Amino acid sequence: MKVLVVLLVVANLLAFAWIRQHDRSEAGDVQPAFTAIPSGVQPLQLLSEREAEADVHLAATEPEGGGTSQGAKRHDSDAEAEPEADAQPEVAAESGIEAEADVGAEAKPAPQPVSTETRLAKVDPPEPPAPVEVCQTIGPFASDEVLNEGVAWLKERGRQGQVRSEKVKEQTGYWVYLPAMAPELAQRATEDFEAKGVKDYYRGRRNEISLGIYSKEDVAERRREQIVALGYEPVLAPRFRNRQQFWVDLRETEPAVLSDAEWAEYLVNHPNIARQPADCE
Repeated sequence: MKVLVVLLVVANLLAFAWIRQHDRSEAGDVQPAFTAIPSGVQPLQLLSEREAEADVHLAATEPEGGGTSQGAKRHDSDAEAEPEADAQPEVAAESGIEAEADVGAEAKPAPQPVSTETRLAKVDPPEPPAPVEVCQTIGPFASDEVLNEGVAWLKERGRQGQVRSEKVKEQTGYWVYLPAMAPELAQRATEDFEAKGVKDYYRGRRNEISLGIYSKEDVAERRREQIVALGYEPVLAPRFRNRQQFWVDLRETEPAVLSDAEWAEYLVNHPNIARQPADCE
């Protein structure tokens, strides 16, 4: 048992020695991490290394009386001047920023205020709506008397229209007659009427024989049948005459238009008068 323990200890010692020898050989083969600095190039130094060298230099040049040499004073003055030199670029940079800000402020013009009058001048007022014309014609007026009454009534209400007239045919009744014939036939017919007691007749210039004009058609029809019974063929026809009638053309503008209430008032005494829409052109 003891022999086994001794062997293990010896083996561990041999392994430890071999490992250390192997590490040293590998360390010799490792290339240095830094390359050689060319001649004429200052090596990089830490700030603490530069301060240590400066302290050593001051200690070497310091006189025995403990005074400060001119070189040390110059060194201190240089050290004090360095922050001032470093501060100057910052001041210049700040002044440059302020100058750029001033130039930008001058290049951009300030907005001009718009007055109330200018704003009001740009707004166009709405155009008023065009007036709407209403045209109508009033009538017919059968006589000058009725026409004058209507014109006066319109003038009382501030209206003045244009009077126009036209000729129309008006039926006046029914005519019973014998058409034109030869003179000897007309003479023979009149002698026959005299013999048979027919008194109401008239012989015209063209040898037509008028047997009467009647306002009612049924009365005219009885007269016709009476002559037919005597052996003749009379004619019954409506009778017309030309007469003149009047109209008033009225042009108005809304809303000043003759109202329905005003028109109803006029129709009370003139029921045969009407108003009709007309073309304004």
